[in-house]
Amino acid sequence: MKFLNLSSLLFFNVLITVNLFIPRLQALDANTDKQTLLSFKSSISDPSNALSDWNSISSHCSWFGVNCTKGSRVQSLQLSGLELSGIIPPSLSNLTSLQVLDLSNNLFYGQISLDFLKLPLLRQIILAQNNLYGSIPGGLSNCHDLEEITLYTNHLTGALPYELGNLSRLSIFNVAMNNLSGAIPPTYGNLSSLTMLCLARNNFTNKLPNELGRLQNLQVLQLSENYFTGEIPHSIFNISSLVNISLTYNYLVGELPTDLGLHLPNLTGLYLAQNMLEGELPSTILNASLIQDLDLSSNQFQGSLPLFGAGLHGLVKLHVGYNNLTSTTDLNFQFFEYLTNCLQLEVLILSGNNLTGQLPKSFANLSTHLTELCIDDNFFTGGFPGLEKFVNLIALAIQQNYFTGQIPKSVGKILQLERYSMNDNMFSGEIPDIFDNLPRLFMLRMDTNMLYGKIPGSIAQCQSLTTLVLAGNKLDGSIPVGIFGIPTLVYLIFADNALTGPLPLEVGKLEQLESLDFSNNRLSGHIPQTIGGCSSLHNLVLANNTFNGSIPNTIGKISALESLDLSFNDLSGQIPDELADLELLNSLNLSFNHLEGQVPRNGVFVNISCNSLQGNENLCSTDPESAPKLGISTCATNKKNKDLAIKIAVPILCSVVLICAVFCFACFGILLLEIFIAKKPTDRLFEGLSLADFVLANQQNVTDIIDPLLFKDNEFSIYSVSTSGSNYSASNESSNWRRRIGACLASLIKMGLSCAADSPKDRLTMREAHTKLLDIRRSLLEL
Repeated sequence: MKFLNLSSLLFFNVLITVNLFIPRLQALDANTDKQTLLSFKSSISDPSNALSDWNSISSHCSWFGVNCTKGSRVQSLQLSGLELSGIIPPSLSNLTSLQVLDLSNNLFYGQISLDFLKLPLLRQIILAQNNLYGSIPGGLSNCHDLEEITLYTNHLTGALPYELGNLSRLSIFNVAMNNLSGAIPPTYGNLSSLTMLCLARNNFTNKLPNELGRLQNLQVLQLSENYFTGEIPHSIFNISSLVNISLTYNYLVGELPTDLGLHLPNLTGLYLAQNMLEGELPSTILNASLIQDLDLSSNQFQGSLPLFGAGLHGLVKLHVGYNNLTSTTDLNFQFFEYLTNCLQLEVLILSGNNLTGQLPKSFANLSTHLTELCIDDNFFTGGFPGLEKFVNLIALAIQQNYFTGQIPKSVGKILQLERYSMNDNMFSGEIPDIFDNLPRLFMLRMDTNMLYGKIPGSIAQCQSLTTLVLAGNKLDGSIPVGIFGIPTLVYLIFADNALTGPLPLEVGKLEQLESLDFSNNRLSGHIPQTIGGCSSLHNLVLANNTFNGSIPNTIGKISALESLDLSFNDLSGQIPDELADLELLNSLNLSFNHLEGQVPRNGVFVNISCNSLQGNENLCSTDPESAPKLGISTCATNKKNKDLAIKIAVPILCSVVLICAVFCFACFGILLLEIFIAKKPTDRLFEGLSLADFVLANQQNVTDIIDPLLFKDNEFSIYSVSTSGSNYSASNESSNWRRRIGACLASLIKMGLSCAADSPKDRLTMREAHTKLLDIRRSLLEL
């Protein structure tokens, strides 16, 4: 009895002790959580002051982002999108009751270094959209209640931990957009609760494991943009719970199962684009009647175009472009007739196949919700149907077919249109003037057809155009000036037409223009100096026209220029030295013009060939070695040129001194003539004429009477110079040099005659003579 009483007393004491200790333990654990959170706050950066209410005075359970149990233990820490930064401290592992950790969309960095053995209750870990690196911790497998692992958009590396295959409750596993590699562990087939598997945009390799077919609760399979190889396990297409399958941009091969679609009653999106899949598309795909998005593009599928519209009435996007699918006019009739049942269809892309035949009238009855219609790069023939109903169309691509007839005027009613490409067809007739109401149009391509007539002026109303290509037609008339008022133009290509008239001055307004090609037309006049305003220009092609005048030196201001072709025109004058300053210019063609003078020796001219300059007979090079390579002659050396200039300049300098000392201008004029003719007034050659009369009588052929010693040791042959300096020619020297020497001699002789005039009023004043002589001297010394 005493024993029982003693035992009862001992039990009673223990019970009292435990009841007194438990609240203390709970208080101690709650306090630890608070200190852990305060330590976390002090170790990170909080620029938006989102954690301002975290302090030692208030209860941590009332803090922003913190949720507690009844015992004040932290069970949820949710701090998403607050611009927090720093390393996630391992001390957060002290929150032993934590179930939800969400630090996503911040700036945290470093490795995930939590001790997951201390977090047995963790159900969700969400660290997406940070700058975390290192591997995915295998220790997460100790959190047996985990339902979600979301780590996408970080810099994680390494392989997937095979241990995670033991997480039987895991529902969401999203590690997309990292740098992970290796194969998918077969153990992941044990994730029986998994509904979402997202591994997209990593570096995963190897074959897809057959074990994935065991994921019977899977709804989203996102494995796109990796390096997976081999065939797609057919078992995947038997997971009836699947809603979305995306395997795009991999290296998958083989054929699709013939029963594809029979076991996918919930599928709404199937994306298999950009692989190497082949074979025929199974008609059973029509049984997956809930499909809205179907993208099978850029593979090697072949066979007839399936009648998708017969079963997939909910289609919103259909992209089967860039395969080897075929059709005929009869099949086209069926295909588009059934497709009219898809009333919500927004995107239809059949580009890059082997589709042939004509389009049926039912084509015009497709969904009015269409925003993108692309049937380009096929073999369609016949006329193109009207587009009156497609009021929501943004992109229309029908290029590279064999369509005939005229351009549908109904295009002008598609007010939302942004991209219109009908190039490389057989359309004929005039371009309709329908562009007044297309303010969003930024791409217009009508090149390589059989269009004729004038370019419609309403194109200038498309003030958003970046690309305008009308090349390869039979267009004539002048280019509408308004087109050069479209500030957004980047590509302007009108080559291979019959356009006439000048290149408008307004071309200089196109500051964003990168490529201008008006080659093979009949454009004329000068190339305007305003072309230098096209500061972004990479390619300038004006070849095969009849442009005349000189090459604008303002082209040298276009620092972005890479290619310049002005060949086969009537351009004259010198090659501007400024072209040699264009550092990016690597392609130059100035052939078959009438250019003259010295060829620059720097920049692009260092590596050009004779093909770049051929057909310009008056060009020369000062480099004896490069001249033969360029197919041009060698210019006179600088030394000989300077010698001649000095021979002429010295008498001028002496004459200036004489002017300052002598006031008899008639005597000065006679003296000036004596110096350059090297004859005295009493010379028998004059036969009764005065020196001035003799020169005046021979002014049309002055070089016959000029002292020949002036040209000794210089490469000049007989040429003629008039007193106006406008009639001279030479051989073995550039025309520019001849022009300047001839002009100087003509000016000197003319001045001598003027100063020797009989009447004082016909003579130059001392100031005028002095100024003219200094100008002539300056010109000579600059040669």
